[in-house]
Amino acid sequence: MPAVIANNAFNASPHEPTTSSTHRPGAGSGMRQQLFEAWPQSSSVSSSQGAGRTELDIRQHSKLLDSTFRTIDAHMKQHPWKSTSHRQNAAFLVSLNEVCKQRNLGINPAIDAHVDFARLLKDAANACSDYTSKLAVPCANETFTILYDELNDNPHLQHIAPLNRARLSIDPCRIDAVEKSLQGSGIETKGNPLLAFLFDDETRYQYNMKSAWKMAMEDVHEPVDCDWLIRLHDLAIGKASDGPLEFRSTDDPPAAGFGLDKSVGNLSDKGEQEVREYLEEGKQFHQKANADIAHGWGLDGTSAFFSYTTKPADLRTVADGRLKKYHDRIALIGSSDDTLSVDKRIYAAIDLCQKLERLHPFMDGNCRTFGILLLNRLLVQQGQNLTMLDNPNKLDGYARGEIFDLVKQGQQWIKNGFPDERPAIASNDDLIRELEDSLRPASRSAPSFEESYTFSW
Repeated sequence: MPAVIANNAFNASPHEPTTSSTHRPGAGSGMRQQLFEAWPQSSSVSSSQGAGRTELDIRQHSKLLDSTFRTIDAHMKQHPWKSTSHRQNAAFLVSLNEVCKQRNLGINPAIDAHVDFARLLKDAANACSDYTSKLAVPCANETFTILYDELNDNPHLQHIAPLNRARLSIDPCRIDAVEKSLQGSGIETKGNPLLAFLFDDETRYQYNMKSAWKMAMEDVHEPVDCDWLIRLHDLAIGKASDGPLEFRSTDDPPAAGFGLDKSVGNLSDKGEQEVREYLEEGKQFHQKANADIAHGWGLDGTSAFFSYTTKPADLRTVADGRLKKYHDRIALIGSSDDTLSVDKRIYAAIDLCQKLERLHPFMDGNCRTFGILLLNRLLVQQGQNLTMLDNPNKLDGYARGEIFDLVKQGQQWIKNGFPDERPAIASNDDLIRELEDSLRPASRSAPSFEESYTFSW
């Protein structure tokens, strides 16, 4: 049985999961906390060379992998109803380690002496024995095929080192927290291909996001429409797009929302004021027009936003309007390469992504779709460099001007090769005011529906 599972994990085509749920990076914080507490303290080890790697490197990788498995075991005992998905995670990491060795990614085969992979794989096989299909996770080899091979052919991603490409799918602030915790326990993570796979109990995450990145960076001259957005989102969360291309289904709960909390870093003072203004404008327009696109808004202190919608067609109507307004703005700004025109186009892209994120047209995966994938596609369409917000969730409750500064910072950070410290970016209040003015219509005497419904979910 273990041999069969191993073959599936390494070589089989990916299958849709039957039990695992989809979460943006950041789900399963309890598991990550246990992960931090489980790392063993470093011990002095030999630094003698072996097969191109030091004994220290082997032990570091061994501790990183072995601690992860022990954390998964502990989590399974606390949450037995999730045991299958967590053991799948264990099996996935086993296969990932094997692929790393096969591809000569700097992992010494002597690690087998430190981790009992056969036992761990057998345990995963037992958890999956009730399945009628193969192991319901994409194989590690296919994930690395995208990272190392297929993205090498993309002109917008080929200049980024493969291991750094994995960082384009995970909140940088979370990577920083994990790396600092591991380094504090004597575990070096730089260059370790396992690091990107340790942030969630969603074993498909990296595979799905790399597939979505590939789509986002293809045919970049083509304009974005709702159908394209839905396909991108479905790739990002590993959902089959066999049925109608729709946003939230009427079968979903009628309300969708996200937390807004300064303590978790997705709300700022400026952003809170901006959001409240949007809410008030939306309420006033709703009362006048009796629109049914949204029939309720709520900001409970600074803790949560909710959207109440009637049917997927309503969401498409609003999203279509947002996309049209963006394309009209880009056409109005023109293609001049002077600094102000470039900044206006970037600002328009931020405005679109933020309003789509707040629209929350999907039950899950909104931040990764709009705050990572769509934002970077629009930047590439404009001839700009890729970016990565230090915390993509800031798109929820930060002001546009603040996001603009973070986009610029993220562009420089990637250009510098993903250093530990992000570059300092000085904000220009006069520029932000001018960019804000560029989003306002020339006349406010008779606003259209889309102009009035400035905070649309």
